[in-house]
Parts: sequence; structure tokens; C-alpha cells
Amino acid sequence: MTARRSTAPWLLIAAGGMVLFLSIGARQGFGLYFAPIHADLSLAREEFARAVAVQYLLWGIVGPAAGVLAERYSPRVTLVVGGALYTAGLVAASAAQTADGWLLSAGALVGLGLGGASFGVVTAAVVQGTPRERRGAALGAIGALTALGQLLLLLYTELTIQWLGWRGSLLAAAALTVAIVPLSLLLPGPSAATRGATGDARQGWAAISHALRRTSFWLMGLGFAFSGFHVMFTMTHAPAWLGDMGMSSSVAVQALGAISLTSFVGAWIWGRLCDRIRAEKLLVVIYCARAAMAILAAVLPFSPITVTLYFALLGLFWMGTIPITSHLTAQLFGEHAMASVYGTVFLLHQAGGFAGTWLGGLVFDHHGSYRPMWFLIAALCLIGAALALALPSAKTPGE
Repeated sequence: MTARRSTAPWLLIAAGGMVLFLSIGARQGFGLYFAPIHADLSLAREEFARAVAVQYLLWGIVGPAAGVLAERYSPRVTLVVGGALYTAGLVAASAAQTADGWLLSAGALVGLGLGGASFGVVTAAVVQGTPRERRGAALGAIGALTALGQLLLLLYTELTIQWLGWRGSLLAAAALTVAIVPLSLLLPGPSAATRGATGDARQGWAAISHALRRTSFWLMGLGFAFSGFHVMFTMTHAPAWLGDMGMSSSVAVQALGAISLTSFVGAWIWGRLCDRIRAEKLLVVIYCARAAMAILAAVLPFSPITVTLYFALLGLFWMGTIPITSHLTAQLFGEHAMASVYGTVFLLHQAGGFAGTWLGGLVFDHHGSYRPMWFLIAALCLIGAALALALPSAKTPGE
């Protein structure tokens, strides 16, 4: 039994998409802060990356608890708290004076806020409020809005850094993320979240426990972790990687903008395909394509034009794992436990992101190159494809 659908699907998609537009988009350009913060605070690349890695990890750790709270009380409560913590973290980061200050603010506080105002809670609300036959399209629309936020707020970050400096830019980002609070009020309230199968928080933890005992969870989740390894490494280290090749920050913004623009299209397409093609097959295609793209990053000489084309092509496969994995979670484990179980799956994604981000800084500091990371990413993506091939058919909830 699903939660009562008390909010129109289009409003769920618009409100949920705008929450993710702001929460995911505002942190899209974090890699652009490295150069000005390094110049101002003398942070080493590993120190900067460590804080961002902690952000990713806490984002994931908070996810399961946020999902359980959303099912027990309402998405509104979880998102309001998450949005407030996120905004506070950005404000605190703007005042950081040391590596520890950057770690506690941009790392810990922002990570906690993202955990409460991110994919698990929003996608669960949309899944429960959307007819089954249109669910993939709805998740694709949410992904497209998220990608659009990554594009527009990336440009916003670059412009505000130029106009206001990195401290002023973080405050400008906080001025946007505070809007997560009123947007959250458009999502289902307590009456929708506390009826039916989701009325007891213990059921959320029981659903997580059940999922952890199933092979399908780990096949799906480990592949998602490798996706996180790739995504978070790339978004954090791409500006520095391009700078090492003699390219300016404007080229980095152009490249990251290209990936955000095409991921807008890609997320919508992959979401639509979920309603027609088995989700496991789609994951195999995405992971194999990403492996090939990682190898190209390791071996190709790039110019500003070719690197922009590279990121534009990569963007077609960038956000696809999110609507597909959300869709799979609902099919394999039931939509009544969507927020809690998907939050746990997303924890694995963020653990991968933590590893990729921090390891990227360590590898560069020890080898002076990111090339070993690209080959490692290619290997992990191929393993992710093999894991997806082993997934059971997900036509109905349960195995």
C-alpha cells in the first residue's frame, strides 16, 4: 500500500526538482573554489579534497536516517532541516580561515545539509505520488531539473567568484539554498507521509535491514558506488586537472557547463527509457560508456575545444544512473520503503564519492598526475557493468 497521493504529480515534480536544482546545483562548482582558496589560505590540494570528500561521505551517511524520518513524519520536515543546515554550512565556509575551518563548514555542515535535502527524500516523494506507468518519466524530469541546476549554478558560482571573491560567492550560494525551505512546503505533509505502510519508523529500519540481506541490493549498490567514485572525482578535480594542462578556469567552467547541459538531456532520456527497457540493461550501457570515456581521459591530448566536446559527450551518461537506480529501488524493494532503502543505496554512492575525491588528491600529490585515477575509474565502471548484468529482472517489487 502506498502513501495517499494528496499532491498533484506535476507539483511534486516541480517542487522536488527545484529542491534538487538548488541543493545539487549549488555544490556543483565547489572545485572552482580550490584556486582562490589555495591562494588565500594556502590549502594543499589534499586538504581541500579531504573536506569535499567528507561532505560527500556525510551526505551519504545521513541519507538512510533522512529517508526513515521522511517516511515517519514527512518529506517537508527532513528537507526543511536539511536546507537550513546546508545554508548554515555555506555561510560558515565563507568565514573559514584554516583547513580545519574549511573541513568543518564546507565538509561537515554542508554534508549534513545535503543528506537531508537530496535525492532520497525527493525521489521517494515523487515515486509515491506518481502513477507507476509514468514513474520513469517523472524521475527523468527530476534528473533533468537537477542537471539544469548544475549548469546554471555552475555559471553562477564562476561569476560570483569573479565579482565577489570566493567568500562572497559562498554567501551568494547560501542566498539561493535558503529557498529550499519554502519549496519543501509544497511536498507532502504529515498526513500523506504517516498513513499506510510507512507509519512506524521501525518499519523503515526493518526495510533497510531486509535490503542489506539481499544480493540484488549489493549488486545495484556497489555499481552505484563506482558511479559515485567517478562523478565526485571528476567534478572536484576537473578544474585542477585542466589547469595542469595549461587551461584557464574559464575552460573548466566551459567543460563543466557542457557536461551539465548534456546531462540535462541525458537524464530525461534515461528516465523515459526506464518505462520501456529493463533498467539493468540501461545500467550496463552507461557503465561501459563511462569506462571508455575514462580511458580516453587518460590517453588523449586535449585542447580547450576537444575537452569541451569530451565533457559534452560524457554528460549524456552522467546523470542516468540516478533515475535508473531510483526506479530499480522502487521495483526491487517496494515504493513504501523508497526513501529509506534508496537513502542506503545512495550512501554507497557517496562512500564511492568520498574515496574518489580523497584518493584523487592523494594520487596527484604522490604521482604528480591524475592518469592512474582514470585507469582505475575505467576498471571500476567495467565491474559496475558486470554487476548490473547479474541483477535479477526488476519487473515487480521483490525477487
